[in-house]
Amino acid sequence: MLTKSTPSWPDTHNIGMATKATVAAGAITILAGLAGAVAHGLLFASTPVWFNEYIPVWFACSLAFVGMQLVYIATKPRANIDKLWTFAADVFYYVVLLLATFIGLVAYGVGGNWPAFAWCLVLFFAIAVSIGVLFKRRFSKESTAIAPSDAKPRIKRCCACCGATVVSFFKGMHLFFACFLAAGAVAAAYANSFAARGKMYEIDTGDSTGRTMRIHVYCIGETNTAYPTLWLVADSAHGVVDFYGLQFYLNRESGQQNRRVCSYDNIGFGWSDHYKKDTLLTQNWFGNLVAASGEQTPLILIGWGAGGSTIAAYTKARPSDVAGLGFITVYPPGIEFTSYVAYKSLSVTEAADYRRLQLFGRNVLSQIILALAIPWGLMSIIVPSAQDPTYYPPDRWMEFRVQLWTSKAWMTQYAGIKYLQSANDTLDPLFAAAPLPPIRLAHVVCKLTDDQACLNANGGAVFTGDACTLQKFNNRFYQQQQLAMTLALVPNATLVNNTETGCGLALPLTKPEYTAQKLWAELGSVGRYG
Repeated sequence: MLTKSTPSWPDTHNIGMATKATVAAGAITILAGLAGAVAHGLLFASTPVWFNEYIPVWFACSLAFVGMQLVYIATKPRANIDKLWTFAADVFYYVVLLLATFIGLVAYGVGGNWPAFAWCLVLFFAIAVSIGVLFKRRFSKESTAIAPSDAKPRIKRCCACCGATVVSFFKGMHLFFACFLAAGAVAAAYANSFAARGKMYEIDTGDSTGRTMRIHVYCIGETNTAYPTLWLVADSAHGVVDFYGLQFYLNRESGQQNRRVCSYDNIGFGWSDHYKKDTLLTQNWFGNLVAASGEQTPLILIGWGAGGSTIAAYTKARPSDVAGLGFITVYPPGIEFTSYVAYKSLSVTEAADYRRLQLFGRNVLSQIILALAIPWGLMSIIVPSAQDPTYYPPDRWMEFRVQLWTSKAWMTQYAGIKYLQSANDTLDPLFAAAPLPPIRLAHVVCKLTDDQACLNANGGAVFTGDACTLQKFNNRFYQQQQLAMTLALVPNATLVNNTETGCGLALPLTKPEYTAQKLWAELGSVGRYG
């Protein structure tokens, strides 16, 4: 009597110890990657940190996927391992992934991003192990961990094909992101490749915590015993690279005096330390910086934008240390909100909602840049590197441009937005310090007509229709509020009006020579003691 035989599966029922170990290693790798991604995400959400935690999150997720692939290799059917084209595709995948990870490893090591470097190192090791497992399975006769299926052959082949397609798709996406992450690492290394031109000073943060931070100060010219040093001050999003041109032209205007002109990088920008909690308010520690630098006082302080708040606070607290003041396009804090509120005649509640929504949008933008644009190396697209002919000196253009490619700068932006969400503008020194002790103040401002308000520097229309109507209102409102703020601080202040079409906030960058000439004409004769 004939009996129906049951097919045997000699290579599939018994999983070898090596395969079990590989599967276990893959599972541990998956868990490590997922745990790392969650940990770094929580760190970014809950604490002010030194590094962009989104970058390690990407590499941690990459590690988890490599762990999944390691399990897949260990359990892959023998027939698939033996196929030359699938083996070649796997080798290509791992070689490209290994190369991209190596680039990230080197670049983040050079750039000093140690969390990203550590994850790249772990990821590199995991990929190398995976390559070893792949070759071992290919050239050995180990059993597979896949149990036999009782499904009909056609269904089995269909499921296998669909599974392989899905795996191939995700592997392709993984390579895609890995290449972008490598590009981001190279961009970060390039942005950090420029050496500091000034000196680093370690100062107290000024918040009674005993913490210290290092601030980069760059000075040109010689100290003059008869005339005060000029010190340039900006907000947290700007620093030394923004003032190269203005420093040069101010020094040149002084002629044989070779007047000393200094600038510095705010915390979280340029070559100064990364942002630390509660250090954004420069007025809390600017006095410590001046003292540490050894520059002789009194000084002539020149504030650009929100830098006006810092020098107003310093002047109010230490009037004997200030010989004169210069403002460059300084506006009342929060004017972008108050102007729109006035234009729309919003109620108090509506005004608060508008401010909250605007800051929320900025917050989202900073998060997108930190999470995607910087890790993927896309900042050269968002902040193009094409030379701006108005920037001086032209040979330092890239040194200036790459500052906004860095995680450091955008983490500071993020912290600044978080601060503004709870800030009370009326407590800003530009309001609270008024009136200042008797002192000379020169303010270089933009004074445009309604016809100029909607045009760019070349006379082309930037705003049309309702947008132009709003821009004209903003132009008038900004000028009125700026004048009122300036005269409240110093009633006899001098306003230097720039009436050129296209005049805007970036005067020190777009017109450094003009700005230096106007400031020097008003403040150059100020002696050390008035």
